[in-house]
Amino acid sequence: FKPNQLVADAFCGVGALCIRAAAAKGCRVLANDLNPDAVTYCEDSAKRNGIDVGENGKFQVQCGDASQFIMNLGIDVSDSSSAEDTRVPNLPDHLLLNFPLDSPSFLNALRWWPSGENNIESPPRVHVYTFARGDEVRTAAEVAIDMVADGLLPEGGYVEPSKFRGQYLNEELGCDIEAREIRDAAPGKLVICVSFSVTPLLLRRMQGDFGLD
Repeated sequence: FKPNQLVADAFCGVGALCIRAAAAKGCRVLANDLNPDAVTYCEDSAKRNGIDVGENGKFQVQCGDASQFIMNLGIDVSDSSSAEDTRVPNLPDHLLLNFPLDSPSFLNALRWWPSGENNIESPPRVHVYTFARGDEVRTAAEVAIDMVADGLLPEGGYVEPSKFRGQYLNEELGCDIEAREIRDAAPGKLVICVSFSVTPLLLRRMQGDFGLD
């Protein structure tokens, strides 16, 4: 994360990740959680850390559904975007999905983001935290990448899901997908963070555009 980048946190909880981004990295933050108590604690904690909280501040927190929050990032027009920005208004530099139990299932909300901006120098980066176990042929990290790929581009009708789909996301769609281990959750079960870039081509594929590019 870099100073003044916009970080969106769809499952902020009490703010462990987004407060650090604001306090330590100088990022602007849009945070969300479905639990109103978590939102209150997040705001209070941010204020105690000296962060400017509120509608006109660098740290904004709301209470609502994560899918709607992600969708609105691509629909809303933010006054914080300057005329010089190449970024579509209000798209974040980073989107955090820290809900290991089911984060990949929320990725389909990205299809509502605008897909026509080929001149974006640095596409938004999404960081998906998920539980994963290795299997006979894949490491836990490779399983997690396939879970994210399935959340982005489901393979309808397949009896046996494809494996190692990260290669397609990288080579064909330019997503620069990568995974890193965060911690052990149980014997053989890890929390993995999968990060990827939301490229215009990925969005067009999610929106059903499979024409030649």
